[in-house]
Amino acid sequence: MAQKESVEIIYQTTKPGTMKQASISKYGGPDVFEIQEIEIPEPKNDEILVEIKAAGVNWADAMRRAGTYFEHEPFPYVLGAEAAGVIVEVGPDVKNYNKGDRVLGFVGIGAYAQYIAKTESAFSPLPDGVSFAESTALLAQGLSGYLLLTDVAKSEGKTILIRKTSEIATKIY
Repeated sequence: MAQKESVEIIYQTTKPGTMKQASISKYGGPDVFEIQEIEIPEPKNDEILVEIKAAGVNWADAMRRAGTYFEHEPFPYVLGAEAAGVIVEVGPDVKNYNKGDRVLGFVGIGAYAQYIAKTESAFSPLPDGVSFAESTALLAQGLSGYLLLTDVAKSEGKTILIRKTSEIATKIY
Protein backbone atom coordinates (compact mmCIF):
# COMPACT_ATOMS: atom_id res chain seq x y z
CA MET A 1 0.00 0.00 0.00
CA ALA A 2 1.40 3.40 -0.98
CA GLN A 3 2.11 5.81 1.83
CA LYS A 4 0.71 9.33 1.58
CA GLU A 5 3.36 11.97 1.41
CA SER A 6 3.00 15.49 2.69
CA VAL A 7 5.18 18.44 1.91
CA GLU A 8 5.31 21.35 4.32
CA ILE A 9 7.13 24.51 3.42
CA ILE A 10 8.35 26.53 6.36
CA TYR A 11 8.61 30.23 5.71
CA GLN A 12 11.11 32.22 7.70
CA THR A 13 10.83 35.97 7.52
CA THR A 14 13.57 38.31 8.59
CA LYS A 15 11.46 41.23 9.84
CA PRO A 16 8.33 41.35 12.04
CA GLY A 17 5.19 42.22 10.09
CA THR A 18 6.46 40.67 6.88
CA MET A 19 5.53 37.60 4.89
CA LYS A 20 6.88 35.55 2.01
CA GLN A 21 5.22 35.07 -1.35
CA ALA A 22 6.16 33.25 -4.54
CA SER A 23 5.71 35.62 -7.47
CA ILE A 24 6.53 35.49 -11.15
CA SER A 25 7.77 38.35 -13.33
CA LYS A 26 8.07 36.39 -16.59
CA TYR A 27 6.65 33.28 -18.18
CA GLY A 28 8.42 29.94 -17.98
CA GLY A 29 8.89 26.79 -15.93
CA PRO A 30 9.08 26.41 -12.14
CA ASP A 31 12.42 28.24 -12.18
CA VAL A 32 10.66 31.60 -12.78
CA PHE A 33 9.31 31.72 -9.22
CA GLU A 34 10.85 34.42 -7.08
CA ILE A 35 10.47 34.33 -3.30
CA GLN A 36 9.81 37.84 -2.02
CA GLU A 37 9.50 39.21 1.47
CA ILE A 38 6.85 41.92 1.69
CA GLU A 39 4.70 43.57 4.35
CA ILE A 40 1.67 41.62 5.49
CA PRO A 41 -1.35 43.26 3.83
CA GLU A 42 -3.89 45.21 5.86
CA PRO A 43 -7.47 44.16 5.15
CA LYS A 44 -9.74 46.85 3.71
CA ASN A 45 -13.14 47.53 5.29
CA ASP A 46 -14.88 44.57 3.62
CA GLU A 47 -11.90 42.20 3.60
CA ILE A 48 -10.56 39.43 5.77
CA LEU A 49 -6.87 38.67 6.27
CA VAL A 50 -6.24 34.94 6.07
CA GLU A 51 -3.09 33.13 7.14
CA ILE A 52 -2.79 30.60 4.34
CA LYS A 53 -2.28 27.03 5.52
CA ALA A 54 -2.68 25.39 2.08
CA ALA A 55 -2.93 26.61 -1.51
CA GLY A 56 -4.33 24.65 -4.41
CA VAL A 57 -1.98 23.88 -7.28
CA ASN A 58 -3.92 23.49 -10.49
CA TRP A 59 -3.43 23.12 -14.20
CA ALA A 60 -4.55 26.75 -14.61
CA ASP A 61 -1.64 27.85 -12.39
CA ALA A 62 0.84 25.98 -14.58
CA MET A 63 -0.74 27.47 -17.70
CA ARG A 64 -0.60 31.00 -16.21
CA ARG A 65 3.06 30.50 -15.32
CA ALA A 66 3.81 29.28 -18.86
CA GLY A 67 1.87 32.17 -20.44
CA THR A 68 -0.69 29.90 -22.13
CA TYR A 69 -3.74 30.68 -19.98
CA PHE A 70 -6.57 32.66 -21.57
CA GLU A 71 -6.21 35.46 -18.97
CA HIS A 72 -2.99 37.39 -18.46
CA GLU A 73 -2.11 39.40 -15.36
CA PRO A 74 0.43 42.23 -15.37
CA PHE A 75 3.82 41.21 -13.98
CA PRO A 76 4.84 40.65 -11.28
CA TYR A 77 2.04 38.69 -9.68
CA VAL A 78 1.44 35.78 -7.33
CA LEU A 79 -0.19 32.61 -8.65
CA GLY A 80 -2.69 30.48 -6.78
CA ALA A 81 -6.48 30.65 -7.11
CA GLU A 82 -7.40 28.52 -4.09
CA ALA A 83 -6.49 29.21 -0.48
CA ALA A 84 -7.44 27.63 2.83
CA GLY A 85 -6.47 29.00 6.19
CA VAL A 86 -7.37 30.82 9.36
CA ILE A 87 -8.68 34.37 9.62
CA VAL A 88 -6.24 36.55 11.57
CA GLU A 89 -7.94 39.93 11.05
CA VAL A 90 -11.28 41.24 9.79
CA GLY A 91 -12.18 44.60 8.30
CA PRO A 92 -14.80 46.69 10.15
CA ASP A 93 -17.55 46.00 7.56
CA VAL A 94 -17.12 42.20 7.58
CA LYS A 95 -20.32 40.58 8.81
CA ASN A 96 -19.97 36.83 8.32
CA TYR A 97 -16.57 35.94 9.75
CA ASN A 98 -14.54 36.31 12.92
CA LYS A 99 -10.89 36.08 13.81
CA GLY A 100 -9.96 32.39 14.17
CA ASP A 101 -12.51 31.06 11.66
CA ARG A 102 -11.29 28.37 9.24
CA VAL A 103 -12.04 29.30 5.63
CA LEU A 104 -11.63 28.10 2.06
CA GLY A 105 -11.57 30.58 -0.79
CA PHE A 106 -11.44 30.92 -4.53
CA VAL A 107 -9.29 34.05 -4.60
CA GLY A 108 -8.41 34.36 -8.30
CA ILE A 109 -4.68 34.90 -7.83
CA GLY A 110 -2.41 35.44 -4.83
CA ALA A 111 -2.63 32.20 -2.86
CA TYR A 112 1.07 31.28 -3.17
CA ALA A 113 1.79 33.41 -0.13
CA GLN A 114 1.67 33.26 3.64
CA TYR A 115 -1.24 35.72 3.92
CA ILE A 116 -3.94 37.10 1.66
CA ALA A 117 -6.48 39.90 2.12
CA LYS A 118 -9.65 39.50 0.04
CA THR A 119 -13.34 40.31 0.36
CA GLU A 120 -15.28 37.99 2.60
CA SER A 121 -17.40 36.91 -0.39
CA ALA A 122 -14.35 35.09 -1.83
CA PHE A 123 -14.44 32.64 1.10
CA SER A 124 -16.64 29.92 2.54
CA PRO A 125 -16.49 28.39 6.01
CA LEU A 126 -14.31 25.28 6.17
CA PRO A 127 -16.00 22.50 8.15
CA ASP A 128 -14.15 20.87 11.02
CA GLY A 129 -12.76 17.51 9.99
CA VAL A 130 -11.70 18.70 6.54
CA SER A 131 -7.99 19.45 6.35
CA PHE A 132 -6.70 22.60 4.71
CA ALA A 133 -4.87 20.57 2.04
CA GLU A 134 -7.89 18.39 1.26
CA SER A 135 -10.15 21.41 0.92
CA THR A 136 -7.99 23.14 -1.69
CA ALA A 137 -8.09 20.01 -3.82
CA LEU A 138 -11.87 20.29 -3.95
CA LEU A 139 -12.48 23.78 -5.24
CA ALA A 140 -11.63 23.57 -8.95
CA GLN A 141 -11.79 19.79 -9.26
CA GLY A 142 -14.75 19.37 -6.94
CA LEU A 143 -16.69 22.17 -8.60
CA SER A 144 -16.04 20.61 -12.01
CA GLY A 145 -17.46 17.30 -10.79
CA TYR A 146 -20.42 19.00 -9.16
CA LEU A 147 -21.26 20.93 -12.33
CA LEU A 148 -21.04 17.75 -14.39
CA LEU A 149 -23.52 16.09 -12.07
CA THR A 150 -25.94 19.00 -11.82
CA ASP A 151 -25.81 20.32 -15.40
CA VAL A 152 -24.66 17.58 -17.77
CA ALA A 153 -26.54 14.81 -15.98
CA LYS A 154 -29.81 16.74 -16.49
CA SER A 155 -29.49 16.35 -20.24
CA GLU A 156 -31.56 13.47 -21.57
CA GLY A 157 -29.46 10.64 -22.93
CA LYS A 158 -26.28 11.68 -21.09
CA THR A 159 -24.45 9.26 -18.81
CA ILE A 160 -21.80 10.12 -16.25
CA LEU A 161 -19.63 7.42 -14.72
CA ILE A 162 -18.47 8.20 -11.16
CA ARG A 163 -15.42 6.06 -10.51
CA LYS A 164 -14.50 7.28 -7.08
CA THR A 165 -15.74 9.65 -4.41
CA SER A 166 -14.51 10.61 -1.01
CA GLU A 167 -15.88 11.46 2.36
CA ILE A 168 -14.38 14.94 1.96
CA ALA A 169 -16.78 15.85 -0.85
CA THR A 170 -19.79 15.11 1.34
CA LYS A 171 -18.45 17.40 4.06
CA ILE A 172 -18.06 20.35 1.67
CA TYR A 173 -21.17 19.88 -0.49
